[in-house]
Amino acid sequence: MNRMKQYSLELFETDLYWICLLWKQDTLARLTFYHSSAKAAKAIVETEFGQTVPTNTNKTTLARSLKRYAAGENVSFSDVPTCKPRTTFQQKVLACCQLIPYGCVMTYGEVAMKVDHPGAARAVGSVMRNNNCPLVIPCHRVLGSNGNLSGFSAGTGTDLKLRLLQMEGVNQDFVF
Repeated sequence: MNRMKQYSLELFETDLYWICLLWKQDTLARLTFYHSSAKAAKAIVETEFGQTVPTNTNKTTLARSLKRYAAGENVSFSDVPTCKPRTTFQQKVLACCQLIPYGCVMTYGEVAMKVDHPGAARAVGSVMRNNNCPLVIPCHRVLGSNGNLSGFSAGTGTDLKLRLLQMEGVNQDFVF
């Protein structure tokens, strides 16, 4: 099968600016958001992917759900199929994080314990740093042990992480 026929892009604007989804058939391979234009969002994905990908003009259920989420609505993405990373540890961490409910948080250490790797908080952080599907796998809901926001690679970094958590109604004093 032609590799290009397996992939398609979906671009749409939300209250969190432009979002681009890269689909591999019916599986989400990449999500990028908080871009000033469709062109900028598409360029990020195609640069990472290494080639031009056809854009799908039909909006998926996920696109409609992400628009609702960006508007502040409680939306779950726990059933969205995403491409699996290489290692079992990475798969467990991402699966665990995908199940963190809207408005809730966990620490890197709690995630490590939940996936039967106590003491692997830094490794969890590494997995989060390489999360290809933020929002769907809500890495913004994972905090440092003392409630610090730690890193966040999307948009404006920890400022955006804080905005997402506040939008979800997370009531906590964050440490910067």
